[in-house]
Amino acid sequence: MKLILSLYTLICFTACTSTNKNSNGEFDIELDGISINYTVKGKGPLMIVGHLNSGKTGYEMSLKPLEEHFTMVYYSPRGTGKSGSPATIEDYNYENIIEEVELLRKHLRAESIWMFGHSDQSEIALQYAVDYPKTTSGLILSGTHYIPSPEEDQKAKEEFENERKSQEWFAQILKDLDYRIKFNSNIDSNGRDLSSAP
Repeated sequence: MKLILSLYTLICFTACTSTNKNSNGEFDIELDGISINYTVKGKGPLMIVGHLNSGKTGYEMSLKPLEEHFTMVYYSPRGTGKSGSPATIEDYNYENIIEEVELLRKHLRAESIWMFGHSDQSEIALQYAVDYPKTTSGLILSGTHYIPSPEEDQKAKEEFENERKSQEWFAQILKDLDYRIKFNSNIDSNGRDLSSAP
């Protein structure tokens, strides 16, 4: 009987601590001096989702099934959707956006959060988990990759482009493209048709 009572207490405690008391609706708050827009839908443990480039709208439409299991907080990071923009371009960086997620978690009074990350947002979710392991309940990642810094990301892209440029087939594509643009013609000086060039 003691074991059943202890198990029941543990289940009740887990259910109570994983529920969220945030009201559903759309809200605007100020975080780090910037107006941030977010929408709350669903019930269950808190999950934050929003994309660096497009904000939250697409996720509100595509992640509805998760609302049956999570309290989804669809938010538009700084500079996207209805959220305000930082004062300078330098303030729009990964470190500030990760801190923005943490400030949003504190505002929502959640002990811990789940994060949904797609594409670039997966980098934020992964780094948030590294920086704040005690407040990360879990991650759902899609189309994910991890680059420790934008500088390393740019360097990797440049290395890839330089390697590709050195390949004969790609060099020919660039040459054909340059010819088409320069002479506004789909036929090169040798009479070769460039309109179907790869």
